[in-house]
Amino acid sequence: MTLRGTLRINNAPGLADAGNGGTTQRDSYLGQLTKLFPVEVVSIYPAGIILLKAVEVKTWWFAWLCVVGIILFRSIATTSKDGGSAQYVAVGVALISFLLWVVVLGGWFLPNAAPPSEKTIAIATAISLVWTWLAPLVVARFEPTATSGAAR
Repeated sequence: MTLRGTLRINNAPGLADAGNGGTTQRDSYLGQLTKLFPVEVVSIYPAGIILLKAVEVKTWWFAWLCVVGIILFRSIATTSKDGGSAQYVAVGVALISFLLWVVVLGGWFLPNAAPPSEKTIAIATAISLVWTWLAPLVVARFEPTATSGAAR
């Protein structure tokens, strides 16, 4: 199994898909939403934070290590199977989702900054609720509608 194209958002139904010789179905709203949340770091980030806190190491840099991982992983996973470009808007949406999630969990990603206050966490939670429903719309608005690099 290949990683390439597995998280690619298809918001244009019926376009030719060079990867399987047929046409690709449009992703549902829920399908798009699922592809936009960076599940690849959902267990890695909290486990890493617990380990780093146990040895009394600052944890902000671990969030940035996860950001790099998301960029690398999603740049490959949103690239079309026929070698087209990655869906960088979808990668950006996943990054924003991750950073909001970090703050909602009470973490932080800025060096030498105090942890977020309860008010900051509450605001991040409210933004996260809105962002969850807007994320697929952002991708639909700013990402070229194609299932593969050749079908533009």
